[in-house]
Amino acid sequence: MERKKALGANPNTAEQVAAQSDLNRESSTEPETNSPTRSHVATRRCATSGKTSHSNRPQSPGSGENGETDAPIHNWKNLIVGQLPLQTETTTFILVNCLDIFLTYLLLTLGAIEANPIAAYFMQRHGFNGAIAYKLIIVTFVVVTAQVVAIKKLNTARSLLIGGTLLVGCVVVYSISLIFKHYL
Repeated sequence: MERKKALGANPNTAEQVAAQSDLNRESSTEPETNSPTRSHVATRRCATSGKTSHSNRPQSPGSGENGETDAPIHNWKNLIVGQLPLQTETTTFILVNCLDIFLTYLLLTLGAIEANPIAAYFMQRHGFNGAIAYKLIIVTFVVVTAQVVAIKKLNTARSLLIGGTLLVGCVVVYSISLIFKHYL
């Protein structure tokens, strides 16, 4: 209670704000547990001023002074259980590739030829199903690679997926332009 009076009604320094939030947390109506994280007082030293501060907040491994963390957000276990990072980017990449497969099929049925020599090879040997398998193997490789990279470097993985989506998106736009130019 003494500490609360000393802070005053309007805390104006970062230390006062942190102390006030600690007081609020301590005086909450939650039942007190004997958890080691509740009773542990974290000590931090500011790199610029050299001052030491104490906090009742649990400190996660790798946490910096401002709460940022250098520990990876995602790990192998999350990938296996299905909690994937970059779900939106991954889904967009897969959908654009499916649209590419559909437009390729449409163009081939209209009389066009496959311009990609590797896909053409698989089509020659295994039909259109071979080209689909080739495409899905590439998509799977890119998606799995991006998810593994995201464990350590989230922005790099995001860039990989966005770049791949834009690249395949250009192929989709080109395919649509071919349909309008030659077949409609």
